[in-house]
Amino acid sequence: MPHDSFRDLVGERVSAYRGDVAGATEDSLVFEDGSMVRTDILIAGTGWDAGYSFLTAAQVHDLGLPHDVVDDSIEESRVWQQAVAELADSTIVKDYPILAHPPEETKVWTVKRRTPARLYQGIAPLNDDSIVFLGHTRMSNGFLRAEAQAIWATAFFDGRVKMGSAEEAREKVAYMNAFSRRRYPYDRDGVGVNFSKDFIWYTDGLLVKAGLTSHRRLW
Repeated sequence: MPHDSFRDLVGERVSAYRGDVAGATEDSLVFEDGSMVRTDILIAGTGWDAGYSFLTAAQVHDLGLPHDVVDDSIEESRVWQQAVAELADSTIVKDYPILAHPPEETKVWTVKRRTPARLYQGIAPLNDDSIVFLGHTRMSNGFLRAEAQAIWATAFFDGRVKMGSAEEAREKVAYMNAFSRRRYPYDRDGVGVNFSKDFIWYTDGLLVKAGLTSHRRLW
């Protein structure tokens, strides 16, 4: 509520509908009571539960969201393991040797029952450019993450941000997942991309890709 005009803006332009969503058509949401509301964009605010009950298990898998490891085919598991181990992890250890030797008291990752999010920049699926998922990166500054990801997502939908080839995009995802695993070995579930202490690096990278420049005060 920082602006005087906020109440008038909401009161004049926003209509509220209460009810549980039962489904969707090509251009509308359908509520359980049968009523329909036309919509161009759907933003799903899932609160503290990062699940997507309106997506099938197959859709969750295909979109690169965290899913049970058994849902991956043998070939798919091999491709991702190879990408993380050979293309990403070796590069990270070479560039940051300290990450090869975490503190002894640190409980290093064990075998996981769920895959990490396989999203480009922690946001976009590799095989569907019509949808993005914000909030799958963990940071100590959620407000900065939300703003930077929203700007990047807007640029992505406008065609100003490109993934590159399928191989390049997959390598980028593998690198971010491997870096998160090396940098934060204490992460218990590992289904997200953890940049808790690296949020400036991550958000600046998003903004640069969107065509913006970071201006910081010199201390």
